[in-house]
Amino acid sequence: MTLEVRQGRLVVAEVRPGSAAAAAGLMTGDTLLVVNGSNLIDLDPISAEAALDLLRREHVDEARLIVGRGAGTLGVALPLRQPITGAEGPREPPATGTEAPDFSARTLKGETISLRALRGKPVLLDFWAAWCPPCRDAVIPLRRIAAEHGDDLTIIGVSLDDDPKAFEAFAYNHHLPGHQILDGGWHGTISTLYGIPSIGIPYAVLIDAKGRVMTAGATLDEHERAIIRLLAATKR
Repeated sequence: MTLEVRQGRLVVAEVRPGSAAAAAGLMTGDTLLVVNGSNLIDLDPISAEAALDLLRREHVDEARLIVGRGAGTLGVALPLRQPITGAEGPREPPATGTEAPDFSARTLKGETISLRALRGKPVLLDFWAAWCPPCRDAVIPLRRIAAEHGDDLTIIGVSLDDDPKAFEAFAYNHHLPGHQILDGGWHGTISTLYGIPSIGIPYAVLIDAKGRVMTAGATLDEHERAIIRLLAATKR
């Protein structure tokens, strides 16, 4: 990718197809805000070279970025070595109206759950990571949704953390509702099925009682409206 400074901000000016940046879901016009926990606003002067130095500072396989996109922010994992993708490139998220990819996994409480076995009522998949500030911002509306809809809605949190302790601390300290799953990093099984490496987090997918994708996106507002519609239809 190509970076340039615009009005005191470091902006992605170009993303080459097939590059690591493209695989990570970065887009032209994204503003880099945080690199590996370092706030770019603290750089003086801010420059592409200084940001690249932050990327090289830690000997890791991927850099964790917070980027601004439109009016919101999201977390992105940028591969610093060969990106992990399928033969045809990074997987895209399942389209609205299609069957949600099935999976089974062990939860933080030691239960084994499968998506197919949960059919019969709506399921909200919430993808997050402890290092992602926008994910922390989504906790309060997520808890409110859980409290308002109770047993009529199943919530499954999928953590992209590679550190089990960070996963557990975040889930317990923020009182995350529903079933919480550690997916084992940015390219975990569930995250890959749902195309998360190509779109960033937070991201949520609402699945109806028949296992079809109803809504998908970063903010919970649209999901909540769809949940209300789904539950109202079942009570008629």
